[in-house]
Amino acid sequence: MTTIRIKLLTASVAVLAFGSANAASIYKTDDSSLILGGRVQANYNSVEATASHDKAAVETSARLRVDANTKIADGVKALGFAEWQVGAETSQNGKWNTRFAYAGFKTDNYGTLTFGQDHTGIYYVIDRTDVFSEYGSRGNTYWEFGGRQEGQIKYNYTNKGFVFNATYQSAGLNAVNNGAATSVGYTFDFSLPLVATVGYDYYDIRNSTDDRNSVAAGLSLGTEGDGFYSGLIYQFTDYDESKNKNGWEALASYGWENGWVLYLGYQNLRQGSAILRSNFIGELQYNFNSNFRVFLDSELGVTDIDTVDAYGRKIQSTGKRSDDKVAIAAQYNF
Repeated sequence: MTTIRIKLLTASVAVLAFGSANAASIYKTDDSSLILGGRVQANYNSVEATASHDKAAVETSARLRVDANTKIADGVKALGFAEWQVGAETSQNGKWNTRFAYAGFKTDNYGTLTFGQDHTGIYYVIDRTDVFSEYGSRGNTYWEFGGRQEGQIKYNYTNKGFVFNATYQSAGLNAVNNGAATSVGYTFDFSLPLVATVGYDYYDIRNSTDDRNSVAAGLSLGTEGDGFYSGLIYQFTDYDESKNKNGWEALASYGWENGWVLYLGYQNLRQGSAILRSNFIGELQYNFNSNFRVFLDSELGVTDIDTVDAYGRKIQSTGKRSDDKVAIAAQYNF
């Protein structure tokens, strides 16, 4: 069976689903293909990094994905993509949670239209810094409703460095009546590619008058995992009733040809005058090949964090930093 390296293109943005991922081509012709892939990961997590926060432990998880497409007209393909994850040491042991599940159409010249569960349109901005294996991407509000939203209609158009994404969400399982998101970006073809992007999202919250919307901007320089890469994002989130949130993230990384990659980053999230998150993140990984890698991931608190009431108003400082976390992991991709 031949393994091939593939870069998964979601309807919004090209995303490496498992870092350096391989997949098995179960069926392939000039007009159709069916690809099966996934990963198995084992972590040794510190106390605060475990699901129970009780004691340090080994925790494992697995993912499975299916990627299929078939030609239905000249320049038009129908596509379907799904991905699930299961954790071995959780209270939901054995339950497969859906990460992605969408179907739609991909054209040669007019973009991609999909229906189902996927990242929202603003993720193209958040993705500038969402590169850490375990921690990171918490200096923003994108993940407040789970990030990958169900019930979406999604459109992506990419052409000569220009990227446009738009999503409309009809309903959600995470207290969302409806929502919309969009982003635009452009890649400048320098010696190191420079990506500049801005985005917007809106959510009508079920059983609440505290609806929210946000604007975000991001920059990245280089190619993640290949030589030098850096990313920076800022997001401002406005709530109808609660205090507004300001978040930003920054990182720098370098990937060597011998398989080593080092990541260093910082994230900060505030609501009104309250500090909700202030962390340094570091990761060192070694890729034996495109299938197998090991990594050390850590998150270290920087400043004391605050408690807030239901409307995000600061109550008091906790007098301590957020809990430090460490994970040592081995990951096999297939």
